[in-house]
Order: sequence, then C-alpha cells, then structure tokens
Amino acid sequence: MNPDADKLWKAPRWALAVLLALLGMLGPFSIDTYLPAFSGIAQSTGATPVQMQQTLSAYLFGFAFMNLFHGALSDSFGRRPVIMVGLAAFTLASIGCALAQTPTQLIGWRALQGLSTGAGIVVSRAVIRDMFPPSQAQKVMSQVTIYFGIAPAIAPIIGGLLYVHAGWHSIFWFLVGVGVLLFAFNWKMLPETLHVSQRQPFRVGNLLRGYWQLCSDPRFLLLALASGVPFNGMFLYVLAAPAFLGEHLQLAPTQFFWFFVLNIAGIMLGSWTSGRMAGKVAP
Repeated sequence: MNPDADKLWKAPRWALAVLLALLGMLGPFSIDTYLPAFSGIAQSTGATPVQMQQTLSAYLFGFAFMNLFHGALSDSFGRRPVIMVGLAAFTLASIGCALAQTPTQLIGWRALQGLSTGAGIVVSRAVIRDMFPPSQAQKVMSQVTIYFGIAPAIAPIIGGLLYVHAGWHSIFWFLVGVGVLLFAFNWKMLPETLHVSQRQPFRVGNLLRGYWQLCSDPRFLLLALASGVPFNGMFLYVLAAPAFLGEHLQLAPTQFFWFFVLNIAGIMLGSWTSGRMAGKVAP
C-alpha cells in the first residue's frame, strides 16, 4: 500500500471504483459489441466462419499473453504510464478494425486490441492494492466488479443497434470514441499510485522465476483452477454464441443480449456477496 494513499484520491471511494470499472469495461465491450455483427462482417470482408472465430481467438490470445506482463511493467514504470499506453494502443487498434478491408487485417488489429485491453483490467487491481488495506481493497474490488458487470449487459445492445442502423464499422468507431474518452478521463483524474520506493526493475528472468514459483504452489493452482475453469467455460460460450444465436436460432442482432443475462447476474451477485463477506470470513 502506498504510504501517501490518503493524499492521492480525495473523492469518494465509489468514484475511484467507477473510474477503474470503466477501464475494466473495455474487455467486454471489445468482445460483446461486435458479436451481433458477425454475419455482417463476414459478408462484407469475405471472411469464412473459421476466420470470424479467429478474430475473437486472436483477441483472447493477445489478452492472455500480455496479462503476464502488464502487472510487472506497472511495478517497474508505474501504474499510470501502463494504463495510458494501453488506452492509446487500444484506440489505435480500434481505428484499424474500423478501417479493415480483409479478414487478415481485422484479425491483426483484433490481436492488438487484446494485447492492450488487459492493461486497464490488470493494473486497476494494482491501483486498488496501492490505495487500500486488504479488507477495504476487497470491498472496492467487489464494487468495481459490480459496475464492470453492467458492460456485458449493455454491450450487445449497443452493438446490435449500431450494426442495424449504421453498419458494422460503426461498432469499432464507437470503441474508438470509448478509448478516447477513457484516455482523457484517466489523464485528468487517475493519480500515480505506486510509490517510487516500491518500484522494481523489470527483468524477464525474475518474472519467469516468479511465475514458476507460483505454478509450483498447490494453493495457487487450486485458486487458479477455481477461477479459471468457470472463466474458460464462459468464453467457450462467447466463442460459440454468434453461430448458435445468429445462425441456428435466427435471432436478430438486437436480441443477443438476452443470452448473456444469467452470466451477468451471476457475476454481479458473486461480487456483491464477496464485498459483504470481506473481512468477516477467515481465508
């Protein structure tokens, strides 16, 4: 925790939670807004069903790979620079997606979106850890997750409406606007929460050794499996959703969001329960 945390954020705690939740919303917005437009993108770019699946897989691979490094980079260079660079890269990638003419171009820009999106999600947790003691940090994290849970509900609605009324390119231009606004908000409001004395040099060797130690810890593996298996199940559903909902059930783009409601309700209920139990139940 930063020893000067009380001086860094004067606004209410919920305001910081909202700001960090907006960063986290980039992830679901990057995925769920364009799912209703899968068929339209395929027709426009001449993409095969496999290539359309690859636009999502490329994003997820980039997201997963860079998640290994966002935290370490922020420990070395500070939270704010990593978030700002990530937002700038996301905005650039969204412009590339909007202008893409071929499936290959779209897949490449989607990969860059994935590489950059995780910065806000990963580093926002580090910001919370810098600003609050453990019991309060868990409560703030639960608030962030509750706000974050709104995104998968509204993203398919926004994406479906944009696709129906303005075409699939408008979805990515919308993401460009989101990236620009988040960059401006964080440039003005987000403080640097990592104290200079707590920064660590960035060394890949040390990072890999740290991951090896974690992977050798049974407790970590059990916790990782407990969170990772449901998470993977959710994304298997997301990967299959466009084909299942659009082609088999023949749903309109504006109807996709109904099939994400239960997932969202579970996320928000679990986060609310976690916040209520924080500091009351021994680990």
